[in-house]
Amino acid sequence: MGVRVPFIKVAIALACALFLSYVLGNIVFESGTFSVRQDFIKEAASTWAKIISLTKLPFANSPIPTPSPSSLSPVPTTSLQVYSSFASCLTQKGLVMYGTKTCPNCAKQKELFGESVSELTLIDCDEDVALCQEKNIRGYPTWEFPDGRMISGVIPLEYFAQQTGCVLSGK
Repeated sequence: MGVRVPFIKVAIALACALFLSYVLGNIVFESGTFSVRQDFIKEAASTWAKIISLTKLPFANSPIPTPSPSSLSPVPTTSLQVYSSFASCLTQKGLVMYGTKTCPNCAKQKELFGESVSELTLIDCDEDVALCQEKNIRGYPTWEFPDGRMISGVIPLEYFAQQTGCVLSGK
């Protein structure tokens, strides 16, 4: 007797296979590098959303969770000097943030530092593509620690204080 597989699992596997073939059909290898059609990313996201919605699974129409503004530490305008010394300390310790000017999460991360963001070492991956490829940056913002560790996402300032020993006061 054969193995019985629920129809939904077969449908999902088939949809994933079709999507993968669609993805691979839009990736080109030329002159030693891979490239992707410019409009492909938006098309792929839209196509994947349609595939998921066809499965009728409970999560199919769920929004992608994003951190609530209340979970992030706002920078009080009265403590800019405190954050300036904190940001300078992070730079002296060798922390580097990789991002882009159009990245919404990069903007959220920068908001946490307020005006003291100018004290940080920031690499714009739209301008320094080669460095970001060399560092294997996959998402924004990505923070690089002096020991080579990488962490991506909007990171609370308290985490940096804990990891680096830089003093974050005024809270």
